[in-house]
Amino acid sequence: MQKKFSFSATLILILILALALSASTALAQGDPTANITWSSAYQVQNLSANPATLTITYYEQGTTTEYAGSATIPANSSITVFPFNSGDGIGQGPTTFNGSVVLSSDQEIAAILNTQSSSSPFYGASTNGFSQGATSIFLPLIACNNAGFDTWFNIQNVGSSDASVTVNYVPGSSGNSGTSDSATIAPNRAKTFDQNANTTLGTQKCAATGGLGTKFVGGATVSSDQPIVASVMFLGTGNIKAVQGYNGFTGGSTSLNMPLIMANNSSFYTAMQIQNTGTSGADITVTYGANTVTGGNNPIVETWNIPVGGSQTIINTGGVSAYSKNDWTTVGKYIGGATVTQATNPQPLVAIVNQNSSKYTSLGSSYEAFDPASATATINLPLIVANNSGFNTSFQVQALSNNTQVIVTYSENTVEAGEIPVSNTFTLNANQSKTLIQNGPVGDYSANDWNAIGKYIGSAKIVATGGNIIAIANFNGPATGDTFFTYDGFNAQ
Repeated sequence: MQKKFSFSATLILILILALALSASTALAQGDPTANITWSSAYQVQNLSANPATLTITYYEQGTTTEYAGSATIPANSSITVFPFNSGDGIGQGPTTFNGSVVLSSDQEIAAILNTQSSSSPFYGASTNGFSQGATSIFLPLIACNNAGFDTWFNIQNVGSSDASVTVNYVPGSSGNSGTSDSATIAPNRAKTFDQNANTTLGTQKCAATGGLGTKFVGGATVSSDQPIVASVMFLGTGNIKAVQGYNGFTGGSTSLNMPLIMANNSSFYTAMQIQNTGTSGADITVTYGANTVTGGNNPIVETWNIPVGGSQTIINTGGVSAYSKNDWTTVGKYIGGATVTQATNPQPLVAIVNQNSSKYTSLGSSYEAFDPASATATINLPLIVANNSGFNTSFQVQALSNNTQVIVTYSENTVEAGEIPVSNTFTLNANQSKTLIQNGPVGDYSANDWNAIGKYIGSAKIVATGGNIIAIANFNGPATGDTFFTYDGFNAQ
């Protein structure tokens, strides 16, 4: 039986890179005034003990053109695909392409997409692929003309008929209310919505029917008569030159888990954007997990109220403010996780977590907060690397219950004659997080001597007993441009 892994991914001016990330989701053309050329590559992981036959179909946006190819993935391994590179076994294609991709396999697979610029400065972001869509999508962070930041997103129709799609924008701190966009999208194809593409509106700088205003910061809801998926790029072209990607949410949950929250961590910090998708105001409680920094302080519990359709930004840096109930200058260095709960009249919530640096201002990435009901005992990470042209990964695992035993195993090294890392075993309690870094010697953050292993390109599987887990993976390179990528671990269902 062929098992379809449908995902939206925009590929523009394909660039073959020595180091590519992975595969899966929506990307678009971006702000035309930014003069940025984008390219994509993706990583597909075979989750079974049998070789996987992969079928790849590309759908060009706004046309009826399709391109197809195929590849074989060894058992329990992964491959990187550079689109329209004949060496990948997918045949020839155009030099310039903007569209979407559907992957089908006779085995279970997972995929992530890496989007990057081929121009200077360098921009990069990762997003997960989708296995199914929904008729309602929630986007908690949408922006235009916000201190040099704008968003653009792709919506892909994963249904069997043309999709009538409506986007309703909900202002948070800035922007016009009652603004919307609409489009008809053919099956398997994608449509780009760029919040800063229309400059004909005069003072109504930000694009959308009626105009988002001269500045917009808020969220959006998307409705369709066919199942759809969406991915957002949060692009900075001003003083901060970074792109942060996240996937749209197909539904909310009354509680959320975030496996990695940081403050004062070698200049890195996080910021949450939590959207209330319910029908009444949400009173939320944010509880931070134990500080994994030896001797570090623990943040206090925070409470917030989020109006219907609104978003709340919580920033884990600086002092007490409209964006924080904690004085992070007093907390000091913090590495841990967080949970969001509601005691009364719980409303569905969605959230993303942004990771940024106050020192390396062009480094930024995002990941999606987890519905704890989606946690399972097995997680797959399609791309793990060490010593790969200066790039390394790290990942954060969070447990949902006490006494959870965790084992991490790595796949074969796709580098010829490369070593296979040893497994890592540890125990976590409820809401506790563990960081594993694929860099340096054996220590608190690794059971492997990555200096001795040398170059590693592969994947990882995380298996827990006694409780369920969630995880994210970060992919970092030399701090020249935005070389910071993040994706969510895939929970096996």
